[in-house]
Amino acid sequence: SGFSGRLRNILVQFDPRKLLVSEAELDESIELMNRVKTAGKKPDGVTDAELWRARELVESRCHPDDGAKILLPFCFAAYVPMQPPIVLGMLWPGGGVLNQVFWQWYNQSYNAMVWYHNKNKSSALSNQDLFKSYLFACTSGIGLSVGAQKLGDALKAMPSAGVLGGVVRTGAPFFGCVGAGWASLISMRNDELQQGVYLKDSNGKQYPHKSRIAAREGIAKCCAARVFWNIPVLVVAPMILNTYYRTSFHASYPRMTIPMNLVVSTIMLCLGIYPAQAVFTQEASISASRLEPEFQGLGVDVFYYNKGL
Repeated sequence: SGFSGRLRNILVQFDPRKLLVSEAELDESIELMNRVKTAGKKPDGVTDAELWRARELVESRCHPDDGAKILLPFCFAAYVPMQPPIVLGMLWPGGGVLNQVFWQWYNQSYNAMVWYHNKNKSSALSNQDLFKSYLFACTSGIGLSVGAQKLGDALKAMPSAGVLGGVVRTGAPFFGCVGAGWASLISMRNDELQQGVYLKDSNGKQYPHKSRIAAREGIAKCCAARVFWNIPVLVVAPMILNTYYRTSFHASYPRMTIPMNLVVSTIMLCLGIYPAQAVFTQEASISASRLEPEFQGLGVDVFYYNKGL
């Protein structure tokens, strides 16, 4: 339950090699875990290693609420491999407004689908609401990033602005990603905020009422994780790369610019996303005393729910 344990679990769950597993093996793993759930014990003839392998695979490729398979590009095992092209585009040397617009659109389009496929499934999101959420995520991401970039340009032109303008402009991708990530999460999961999420007790019993308080807490934790995981790649990486651009090696081998961007960005992604997702447990807990009246007096002190990713 500690951070190190959650981090090890995240590294297993988000392992990109899980994407290479065949559908046949995934189906076998799902069938095995269903047998364990039904019988309440490990089936005869199944080793501990086989059981753990099946569990890890199901947790990586299937949704925790209903067990449905998640489309490969949108399960979190694919999240890190999908990011380097996006980050490279945002950090591309000399990239202007159109560059930011394109990559923010691409990034938010992908994120919207990831949030949708990994959200708490206590309530359904209609196609109309999904389309509205997608439009809001894209427009907010583009607006925040380009707006920050324009503000930085204006500040740089003002003698009194000093280094502030350069800092704001350099941080435009970070401001855009974090702000748009929040907007995307909130809009894609607005149904949870409006209707609430189902809760379970420590024995796995689900209760009929939904909690909007738990939904708000879960989404707030996801928003916080978005801040943490963007710091290395969109704040630290530009600082490292700006230092590299001033070296004699870069002057002698300018063609290494893109490979260096790729290496630094990928390392920073791993240093950001995995620990950020381990800050909070996916199966979150909340004290009954903090919940709505419907959850009082049930003889349960702590409830659990899927906070989503």
